[in-house]
Amino acid sequence: MKMRWAVLTVVTMMAVACSNPQQEKIDALKKETIDLHDDVMPRLGEINTLSVELKKVKAKLENDTTDSGAMVKESIYVMVKNLDNAHDGMMDWMAEYEPAYESSNPIDSAVVYYNQQKALISEVKTNMETSIKDAEKWLDENAMEP
Repeated sequence: MKMRWAVLTVVTMMAVACSNPQQEKIDALKKETIDLHDDVMPRLGEINTLSVELKKVKAKLENDTTDSGAMVKESIYVMVKNLDNAHDGMMDWMAEYEPAYESSNPIDSAVVYYNQQKALISEVKTNMETSIKDAEKWLDENAMEP
């Protein structure tokens, strides 16, 4: 009887000590993915602020019917659209992300899923950073009198 407990204890300890490399990979991918998310999520406020500022500039130009005025308004429209798309990209990613995907899917499928999610949130991050940078640069270069 003691021998059974000893064997059972050793087997249990070995099972606990030998972690699943696939699960470790999933855990690492999940952490990297969430770290990317956490890096840019706070910047949604900047996106909203920049969008409002650009719309105010566009509103001031509403009566400008010159070709240059039309070009400026088009530029602003594109920047606001890029900011909105970046914002929506983050919202869509968060709505679709499944943090416990591996609990209801095969482990190999989970590795693929979390690799895809990491790539998607990387793209969201790039879009957010680019749209913010472009809008800030344009507003700095085209500061208008109040």
